[in-house]
Amino acid sequence: AIEELQRDANGLLLQDEYVTAGHSFTVDLAGKKGDIFQWSFQVLGGYDIQFSVERKTSAGAQATIKEAAKMMSDYGTYTADEDCTLTFLFDNTYSYFNGKELRYHTSVMIPDAPKQ
Repeated sequence: AIEELQRDANGLLLQDEYVTAGHSFTVDLAGKKGDIFQWSFQVLGGYDIQFSVERKTSAGAQATIKEAAKMMSDYGTYTADEDCTLTFLFDNTYSYFNGKELRYHTSVMIPDAPKQ
């Protein structure tokens, strides 16, 4: 059987992750200045999950790219103003009973090199 590839409305290829009640799931992606980070997710079954994006530079400076909020889906991009790592946090620690079935995409796109 061929597994059907799941894509979001933007055509991004989605992965499945089950986040059990009382737990969280993170994805760390490193990029260089000018790289474009992209994310998309949806929680199946009408549930929400708390989602946030944090940035940490190679010098150790931290910043919030997306404030933590409970949501059922999200899509966004961030262009790095310096070399950094983004941490995508899918936080289900507030849920005592419901695990969450998550479909998500995270990636780093390297812009085309300028033409000489």
